[in-house]
Amino acid sequence: MRHAMKTLQQIIPVFSILFIIGCKDSYDLPVNIPATGYLVVDGTINSGQGPTYLNLSKTVRLVDSFSINYVTNAEVNVEGEDNSRFALTHRGHGQYVNDQLSLTRNQKYRLRIKLTDGKEYLSSYLAIKQSPLIDSINWERDDAGVHIFANAKGSANTSGYYRWDYDEDWEFHSAYTPSLKYDSRPMAVYIFPTQGADLSKFVCYQAAKSTTIEILSTAKISRDTAHYRVHTIPRASWKLSVLYSILVRQYSISREGYEYLSRMKKNTEQTGSIFDSQPSELKGNIVCVTNPNEPVIGFLEISDMYSKRIFIKSSDVPSWGYTDGCTQQTVVNHPDSITAAGFPPPVSPETTSSSGAILTFYSTTSVCIDCTLRGVLTKPSFWP
Repeated sequence: MRHAMKTLQQIIPVFSILFIIGCKDSYDLPVNIPATGYLVVDGTINSGQGPTYLNLSKTVRLVDSFSINYVTNAEVNVEGEDNSRFALTHRGHGQYVNDQLSLTRNQKYRLRIKLTDGKEYLSSYLAIKQSPLIDSINWERDDAGVHIFANAKGSANTSGYYRWDYDEDWEFHSAYTPSLKYDSRPMAVYIFPTQGADLSKFVCYQAAKSTTIEILSTAKISRDTAHYRVHTIPRASWKLSVLYSILVRQYSISREGYEYLSRMKKNTEQTGSIFDSQPSELKGNIVCVTNPNEPVIGFLEISDMYSKRIFIKSSDVPSWGYTDGCTQQTVVNHPDSITAAGFPPPVSPETTSSSGAILTFYSTTSVCIDCTLRGVLTKPSFWP
């Protein structure tokens, strides 16, 4: 989550929510962002089983760029009061990873970041927050789409403040499988001597991460239970054209973290961009050691993380309404006609002569026969 972009996914990295978050006194994000930008820290210090991911980037000025300004090759460490240290390794695009932190539950930890320009950043020492298990993930369908819910029960040791994020993956197919290609004349000819279809770019996969702030407080209700709508897949979305999966992650956060995220959620929903005036101020617990007056976007906390995955098939949502928008046109199989049509990708024969020569054929656009223009061929490791 970045900078001068329209979606919350693009807004969050610029504002940064380093998962477990908190809230301080009001502060207006400076409009005159320097050319080098302010550090943005986004991610989760996971005290439980599984990896920890932290994303580092820099804010950018609206006049400069609409792309993410990743921070690369930084030194990133989680440090304990007992002098333990756990390094996070840069794996590209500003993402720093430790596959399994071995944190001691009665210790406090902080984050230290050193950039290649010599600047150093430090969070305060923080205690580990205990998070409840996710009991289940379920979904419900209505006219708006499919709504996905997380269900959990807290305990005497949990805070009553929760946050969720998620990863989405889905399989989709090309609209058509071509059996034709152009030769050098150009003329449409069969790709294979068997006249079969080319399936090499028919099945693809796409992925996305959560782009909204999903939080809940149970502090004012008698039972610490959560039934929370984490995400909605809009009706007719291509995500449910074949097979869809969502991995939901759940964390406990502090009251201060909940208030911080609430302000951020309100700000981003009202303004649409971090470069608009902010109705309330965001200030985290990470400071620039080398220049204490420099703002740092992000508030660090440490929490257990629990996750659960579900799959939804297209057959589970009949009459979903998805359409790929693809159509076919007839082209005469002659160099002049093909050139005049602009060399549209051929799909299959329409008419043939008695000898089997292709007289006319169906054509379409590239995106309708090549799924790699919208996704990747590599199947996720967890895919059925």
